[in-house]
Amino acid sequence: MPGRRKGRCNGATYRQLNDCWPTASRSSYDYYGEYKALQYAARRFNAPLTASIEDEKDKVRLIVINDYPYAKAVDVAWCVFDLEGTSPTFLRKSTVPPLGNMVVAEMATAEIDEKRQGVAVRLHENGAMLAQKNCLLRPEKKLKLPVGDIRIAVDGDNIILHTDVYQRLVMIEDEGKGHYSDNFFDLLPIARRNENGAKNRNDRRRRAVKTVATLPKSKKRGTVKTRLKVFLSARNIANALYHGKVPKPYREE
Repeated sequence: MPGRRKGRCNGATYRQLNDCWPTASRSSYDYYGEYKALQYAARRFNAPLTASIEDEKDKVRLIVINDYPYAKAVDVAWCVFDLEGTSPTFLRKSTVPPLGNMVVAEMATAEIDEKRQGVAVRLHENGAMLAQKNCLLRPEKKLKLPVGDIRIAVDGDNIILHTDVYQRLVMIEDEGKGHYSDNFFDLLPIARRNENGAKNRNDRRRRAVKTVATLPKSKKRGTVKTRLKVFLSARNIANALYHGKVPKPYREE
């Protein structure tokens, strides 16, 4: 997707698709075929019609990107939200030119409390939400992200999420295999999220919801133990032997 830098950058790719043994890597599929965060994000940032937030030192721009060869009529909603709640939402109807971009709003960073606020933009077409992008002006580790409460309801194959505060990178897990229609997304109190569960996930499954705010702090001893467990697993050793990753004795000719 060329994106908002058309002319300067007319395409992009990422590496890699899958893992051939269990490891922490930059792939978008893990060794067992489950989607990782990148796989969900790739669909969002490669969408032909989407929203984007460009944050610079002194200003923030909200941009709509249209990679279709024809114009698109969309509704754009945005707000400066508080981490503990919401703020007034602004709405604008726009027509984005074919293969073009449009700046729909611009605000000074001096008007935003970087410790307590963020910027959100949502893109709608014919009443359906196509994209939601959020921007924090400080790294997560320098913010006191609220834990809050995420409520889950199940309606057939749909999982409906509600929250009372801003939730950073919501991840849904359950006992089954397969993937959701979306995962690893930000959740705001201003709207609910409906996610379709793959492979007939029903309401009897136990589900866990995690966010950046609920992740435990890493302990070095526990991390080393986990790495050893994965490295010494029978599957990993067999895979390493199969792919010739175990070093062979060096023989000088």
